Amino acid sequence: MFGEIKINEKSVKLKASLLSQLIYKQAFGKDMLVDVIALDEYRKENAESEGKFKSNTMAMEYSYMAKNITYQIMWAFAKTADENITSFENWLDEIEDIDYSNAEKVCGNLLDAMTKIDRKNE
Repeated sequence: MFGEIKINEKSVKLKASLLSQLIYKQAFGKDMLVDVIALDEYRKENAESEGKFKSNTMAMEYSYMAKNITYQIMWAFAKTADENITSFENWLDEIEDIDYSNAEKVCGNLLDAMTKIDRKNE
């Protein structure tokens, strides 16, 4: 599964595959899908029925965690598509301009497609 986003006015190709999960685990020491599930669990436990968080602190914590995980996933997908992508820290430092909401959507779609393939292998 492939996608594309714009970072610093340049197109960046993304590729989601089982290799992406390995790259993520090697770089961050955690499983990509476990991080996504934990984030969703945090949201469910700390949000009220209309989706608003019980406190501003919880909303800020969720936003921080979500952006951090999204950037990590985005980097793993970019690294899967292009092995020459720099380390996560350098890559993140180079970002000056990004349409985050579009990148988040593209990564979400790729993640959904990747998990469907992963389930087929069970």
